Amino acid sequence: MSEEKKKIFLLEFTEELIRNYKPMDFFKLKERIRLEEEKNMPYTPSILHTSKDNKKEIKKLIKEKTKTEQKIKRLEQSDLKITFKNKLPPRAISREPRVIPQPVVLRDTRVLKIPETRLPGRLSYLKPVRTYEKLNLGKIQELISDPNVDVVECLGADKKLFVEGKMGRKPTNITLSPSEINDILTEFSVKSRIPIVEGITKVAVGDLTLTAVISQSEYQFRIKKIKEPKIVPPRPYY
Repeated sequence: MSEEKKKIFLLEFTEELIRNYKPMDFFKLKERIRLEEEKNMPYTPSILHTSKDNKKEIKKLIKEKTKTEQKIKRLEQSDLKITFKNKLPPRAISREPRVIPQPVVLRDTRVLKIPETRLPGRLSYLKPVRTYEKLNLGKIQELISDPNVDVVECLGADKKLFVEGKMGRKPTNITLSPSEINDILTEFSVKSRIPIVEGITKVAVGDLTLTAVISQSEYQFRIKKIKEPKIVPPRPYY
């Protein structure tokens, strides 16, 4: 290989080293330069044997290369973030109308169950009879006056009253406080002259019967209208 070709080769090799800087390559180059010097052969200026201006230029190239590598690294990191973000599945937009669950309204389906008192056979004919005595029953007076209502039932204080009649059994929007319940029971007790005591009490006043269930914790009652007895015409004798 001629000297000129060697110079060209070494220059190109040096440029490649600058572009792809690796410590091991520089070590090999230094070793090769040392061997060339021992042989007293002319040598083309390289990274280790060059002027101050060339050294500055090489340092500048290395510095620019380092900056370029840093920029590439930042761009790669940024690209990774963008790629990761783009890989996230788009949030599906539902076109169906949103169904709002309605609150479940729990109805009180309890019924005031009171055992019927059976009279002895010889007294079975005894039944309450309607009279014209009037009662002041406060908030439930309107229900009592309704011809479609046969029964008014209270399951306790601050609970909705129930009515029974031609419409079946239905709840109302009327509630009674403990004092209002006490006033109704007292009205029946005074007019019938029968005390309302703890346990089960039955009284009849006017065209109404009251069945009250009294305990230490709760007052319940059931008011029922006394129906007109059916008049059966006598059978004609032939």
